[in-house]
Amino acid sequence: MKSTLTTQERTILYAKMTTLIKAKSKLIDTHTDFFTTEMIIISLDENLCYICDYIHRPDRYMLEQPTLHYIWADMCIDGLKARYEEESEDGGGSIVTDDVVGEIKMANATVKFDSGSDAKAASTSYVPAQVLLKSYNRRLQEYRRIF
Repeated sequence: MKSTLTTQERTILYAKMTTLIKAKSKLIDTHTDFFTTEMIIISLDENLCYICDYIHRPDRYMLEQPTLHYIWADMCIDGLKARYEEESEDGGGSIVTDDVVGEIKMANATVKFDSGSDAKAASTSYVPAQVLLKSYNRRLQEYRRIF
């Protein structure tokens, strides 16, 4: 997707979105030392591409439809949590900040590492955006342009 936003429009939009994401998610707001602005911007970029591809509209459409900002923010929050949150045994979550991860859980699959293995790359487990997008299809459907 080629962006149709000017640099100034993108900067303003992303500043609003970063504020919205931090306001909507206590996890991201309270762990500002872990969730950097760059991580949030990457998530915004990635999810904007998937939203625009799904609804068949340019990114400028986000300026015209501010109600989409809430869906976009939810997708970013879910994506950041899926990548950087490890579910604990009591159902709570904790941020994975260690260089070594013992296990990764995604849906009903679990990958466990023995204590001697080097699992540094696994500390940022990746949930494909297509998986997240599927859960948002119903909410995005009303904005979709049919050819």
